[in-house]
Amino acid sequence: MWFSSFPTARAKLGIARLTLVDPRAGTTTVVRSRPYPGGGSLALLAGGLWIDRFDGQGELDRLDARDGSITGPILVVSGDVTWIVTLKNQLWITVYKAAGDRRELDQVTLTPTG
Repeated sequence: MWFSSFPTARAKLGIARLTLVDPRAGTTTVVRSRPYPGGGSLALLAGGLWIDRFDGQGELDRLDARDGSITGPILVVSGDVTWIVTLKNQLWITVYKAAGDRRELDQVTLTPTG
């Protein structure tokens, strides 16, 4: 199970992290944890782990669901992605655009090369 965590003084995290845990056998074991500045919501689709990111620009990044390595594509979006949703093998994102102070729901079109 993957989760993202935000930096806080209380948790003593200086930077956002992406963490893989194994909750089997009655205990939760951290398998892998890595810094991922600006990381937010997560979604699994077709073997890819999608994560929204805002670190100076809005992004939607595709990672390998097994180990968290970046596989691409990295899609730059005009705004801050606030949520990722999958529905029937489709990827949808909500985007906050500060300039117009509005939120949008956009479908991400995935192609074999991107």
